[in-house]
Amino acid sequence: MLVGAEFFRCHKSYIINLSKVIEYSRKDGGCVLLNKDMEVPVSKERKKELLNKLNL
Repeated sequence: MLVGAEFFRCHKSYIINLSKVIEYSRKDGGCVLLNKDMEVPVSKERKKELLNKLNL
């Protein structure tokens, strides 16, 4: 229901706002850091698409 390129489902349980991503980490299979306290896992199936959207 969320429209636009700002949001991305990085895991079956998580939808993130791409403009809030601080960094991508490869630890534990991959996760994104949204602020100093919040890490969100990235599924293996969605990792490549996320990296493309973040231009990494």
